[in-house]
Amino acid sequence: DQFGGCSGNMLTASFPITRGWEARGKDHIKACPAYVTAYALAVYDPEDIWETKVFKHVSYAAQHPSAAVSVSSGYKLVGGGARVHFYGTGNLLTASYPFSPFGWYATSKDHLKKDASRIEVFVIGLRSKLGDAVKIDVEINSNTSPRYPHPFTSVAVPSDHVLVGGGAKVNWSGTGNLLTASYPESDGQWKGQSKDHIKSSPATIKVYSIGVKVDV
Repeated sequence: DQFGGCSGNMLTASFPITRGWEARGKDHIKACPAYVTAYALAVYDPEDIWETKVFKHVSYAAQHPSAAVSVSSGYKLVGGGARVHFYGTGNLLTASYPFSPFGWYATSKDHLKKDASRIEVFVIGLRSKLGDAVKIDVEINSNTSPRYPHPFTSVAVPSDHVLVGGGAKVNWSGTGNLLTASYPESDGQWKGQSKDHIKSSPATIKVYSIGVKVDV
């Protein structure tokens, strides 16, 4: 989310759709109009050797819902996302990131006003139609920011890997600190940022990059 001098506009969704990506944000309690930018990373496959599949799971309704989902056997994790299904004042993303080489985890929370909601988590899997003839090496790197009211940091993939995705996790306590951005900052680097809202609540943010190297 990109907001000006007002109180803030936070992420409620960043997830894969058919042949693309969708991102959503919202102000919360205090009005703060903003615009949101969505990024899509594509697979170039002129020889039709790749297969991608999106796996997803929806949580039960809670004030602080969380959900996890993993790729099926044979697939490599190359990305993921999350979408909050809220019904009242709002429930806002606090994490969407790879929790293992095979799975994606997402969390959200209501903020200052109760609003039990569900969270839907997505993970993107990649496999080669050529089987073991193609080796896919996935490298997940991470970096954690200092503790600030509006923390941010970036993390790169190894120089011999290609950036295919990334995520972020806010390490918050107290009132809470909420995601405002998780996106490819450059061809080889992922950035994440978050903020406290209305009430002071400094936090750190851990940002993840996902890189892929293919050997034939």
